Amino acid sequence: MSETELLSNLDYIKNIDINTSGVCSDIACNADSQISIESLFDIDQKFHLNGSEELIAFYLDNIMNPIDTSTLEENPFLIFEALGMLTQIEGISYNLNYIDKGLFDNTDIQQIIEETIEVKEFKVKEIELGLSYDNDQFELNTALNTSLIEFELLIAYILDVSMMMITPEQSVQLANADISVINHGIDNILWELNPYPTKNDALMQIDNIIDQLSDDKYLQENFSNSPEGQIVLSITDEQDVIKSMIIMRNFIENPKQIAIQYSPEEPMDYLALQEMMMSSEWPEGMAIQIN
Repeated sequence: MSETELLSNLDYIKNIDINTSGVCSDIACNADSQISIESLFDIDQKFHLNGSEELIAFYLDNIMNPIDTSTLEENPFLIFEALGMLTQIEGISYNLNYIDKGLFDNTDIQQIIEETIEVKEFKVKEIELGLSYDNDQFELNTALNTSLIEFELLIAYILDVSMMMITPEQSVQLANADISVINHGIDNILWELNPYPTKNDALMQIDNIIDQLSDDKYLQENFSNSPEGQIVLSITDEQDVIKSMIIMRNFIENPKQIAIQYSPEEPMDYLALQEMMMSSEWPEGMAIQIN
């Protein structure tokens, strides 16, 4: 391809603005960057770090400047020094925001995605990502807004950096989690990815279960006392077995929104989370709402 042909394929790129700024004191660093391409997207990034003077000096010497691999060969313990510096972080945060302004309309990305997953007019409208650490609490939050799904996630952890090299599985503990999903058609994609059983098959099975339960009070009682029944009753927030199954059926047929909140009584490490996931009992502190 000639240079003229290459440039002609990039004629949609217009009005590029790039702004960066950063400042560091002895105990803190702040950096911002904005990238705006009028016909494609806006990207905004923010970074903050504060801690000891030794931490900031290490950050400037080894992170801001290109890392020389020969330095690692001469001092292979540099990675351990970096891990040791984690205990001197008092606060750190990173935030990214992406807003679409034509990336999917003016490039081949949309066509490639549509050919891959066979979905029409797919677009990513906005993406937000945030990471923060302050006073032993680490938070991750993200938001994704597309033509198929709106997704929000907020997870808070208790992070003990002093334990990361000793017992890493106990250094991170889940404090709480919030997840929200609004459906704009992602369910149809998921059913196509795993078509057995089909959506209609699943609905027919639920209809059969509802018919059987409607005619038998004994089955209703057994179902409501079973682990599966307890899950259905908890999700639907309905103690009537038939009504709860109808709510589940309607959700499978036309899911609009699901919200999940989990706040355990005490922060849970990896082993405790694994045990909770393997248990058939409904987790204490778990709430799920469907619509």
